[in-house]
Amino acid sequence: MPRLFVAVEMPDEVKTALIELQQRVFPAARWSKRAQMHLTLHFIGAVPDEQFAAIKTALATVTQAPFDMKLQGVGVFPHQDRARVLWAGGVRAPGVLHLHHQLGNVLKPTGFTPEDRPYAPHVTLARFQQSPPRDTVQKYLLTHQRFATEHFRVTEFVLFSSDLQPDGAVYTPEQVYPLQAPITS
Repeated sequence: MPRLFVAVEMPDEVKTALIELQQRVFPAARWSKRAQMHLTLHFIGAVPDEQFAAIKTALATVTQAPFDMKLQGVGVFPHQDRARVLWAGGVRAPGVLHLHHQLGNVLKPTGFTPEDRPYAPHVTLARFQQSPPRDTVQKYLLTHQRFATEHFRVTEFVLFSSDLQPDGAVYTPEQVYPLQAPITS
């Protein structure tokens, strides 16, 4: 059963800026590789083949014009005392929020249930097996609090499959969906 998620790929210049944030101040961190850097719109999970086909068809019905967005700020999930994920934030721009919402709606008939919590656009920089010391986390966040990329154009979203390997997940693009404005009459 394929393990699926829908995401926006980051342009090369944005990935370069994200790599520069990966200072090795967290020795036990598992740092995201350049090829793994994306902004997840929805994590779908493992699905049987018949649901996989329905998901691909449903995603093709999304109509939205391309939009601009940028990344700004860094943070951790769930919080500084128990950091498990270090991230760079995606600004909650109307375009990305609308796309996230629309994807959730078209996926519901395929059996997908969107998460209840508010959507927090972000790119994962690192994962922690054990939370680093709070003071190290605070120092890192303070040092990089002004991080921001230039605006970049989002012209497509991608359905990825994820294959978990001992040295990290391998993401394979299954289908690319260009963004296009709805046709009005």
